[in-house]
Amino acid sequence: MTYAFEMALHDWMGKRNRCRMVDLLGGSVRERVPVDAWRGRQTPEDLRRIVAQARARGFRGIEMKSKLGDPTVAQVRAIKEAGGDDFGVTIDPMWQWLSPHDALHTLKQLEAFSNLRIEDPFPWEQSEMWQRARQATAAPLVLHTRTMSVLKHGLQHGYADNFNCSGYVAEFMAMAHAVEVAGYCCWHGSSLELGVGQAAVLHAAAAARACTMPSDLQSAYIREHTLVTWDWPYADSTLPIPSGPGLGIELDRDALQRYRRAFAEFN
Repeated sequence: MTYAFEMALHDWMGKRNRCRMVDLLGGSVRERVPVDAWRGRQTPEDLRRIVAQARARGFRGIEMKSKLGDPTVAQVRAIKEAGGDDFGVTIDPMWQWLSPHDALHTLKQLEAFSNLRIEDPFPWEQSEMWQRARQATAAPLVLHTRTMSVLKHGLQHGYADNFNCSGYVAEFMAMAHAVEVAGYCCWHGSSLELGVGQAAVLHAAAAARACTMPSDLQSAYIREHTLVTWDWPYADSTLPIPSGPGLGIELDRDALQRYRRAFAEFN
């Protein structure tokens, strides 16, 4: 609810003052935000096809989900075969690599691949598992900081190489600033929001100096419709900030009517 209110407020204030949401956040550090492709857990064969398509569209990396028992090394090898050695890979186990022995074995095997990082292999509270992994492998580890308290924990224990920051707009901006001050980089986390949410994420990512890593803003490819009229002009593994005032996008009223399942009006 806080996030929805924030988006509506920034959109209203921007339109009232004839400026973009990113300007309300202090101005744009970049006009185009780096983005990666995204997929859930897939077979190596499917990943080879998906990455070939992503590369043809101009993307330079992909985030994929994972759990212990998946053929992770074969998956990454398939990605590299289809995308090239320079094609980036972010593996997100979402805390599911819970066996230290198996996880460390997988991490050691993944050292053979370049331009690769592991996000949230273990729960954020289990600092000893993160630190043990950092001692055993050179594979970069990324902590997904959904709240400021998680970011503080990660910074205090020094077990992450970089960060995926999310949360509502003000919270993200505070976390991105803390990451910058601490000397790290981040990307803006995504839940594959619909068009309004992804536009807000774009503005916030463009305003944060530390947000230099590719965010997985792929709603236009993953969703059947984003419910906005903007055409999502991906190019060279980036997305531009919408140029209009406020969020810079407008709702697609025809799509809203087509997809609506319930309606309520509040006065």
